Amino acid sequence: MFHCLSPLRAAFLAAAFLAATSAQAAIPFSVIAPSTTIPSCEIGTCGKLVWPVAEIADGIIADGAPFNGFAGLTGRLGTIRLDLDGEYDIDTFNLWNDINIVNEGVRSFRLDFFDIDGDAIGSTDALAAVSKFAANTYSFTAFERVSRVDMVILTVSGRVEIREVGFDGAVSAPIPEPGTTALMLLGLAGVAGVARRRKG
Repeated sequence: MFHCLSPLRAAFLAAAFLAATSAQAAIPFSVIAPSTTIPSCEIGTCGKLVWPVAEIADGIIADGAPFNGFAGLTGRLGTIRLDLDGEYDIDTFNLWNDINIVNEGVRSFRLDFFDIDGDAIGSTDALAAVSKFAANTYSFTAFERVSRVDMVILTVSGRVEIREVGFDGAVSAPIPEPGTTALMLLGLAGVAGVARRRKG
């Protein structure tokens, strides 16, 4: 496909491809699941004022009935698993905490990042949360090639109440095959050669 391109054009196309794969974007979820230590309707323990955890990534943050979001049982902690649709370089987490803006909700948590094979990539420090209508936004050095994030609830006031969560980041660039890497290097060498000839 690239054999008829000049080295300069091949290098330009390779650079454009890498730029296109690194655009900042909201990250889609495929599966939202609670650990069994945070009872919810989804795991058969639905009770009064307990909402399904799946609603915390549906893009709806409006307050009021039907009280979109997730509410656990008073005093119960646990982990919420967030499976992502693909591999991403994540640098921002957004949390809309507390459904009713009373003195309830997550007070501190940690994010654990995992790759597509389930291997740990790293974790944030403990992060503090407050209850308000706007999102709490947390920025950090990007964790790369993330396919799953566990939100580990460390402390809570009353009960876990989360209206919405979301991540921002970029689709991870595909790992280039040896032939692709060689082609890019060849293109860059050609550009350098053209530049030298023009200089001389």
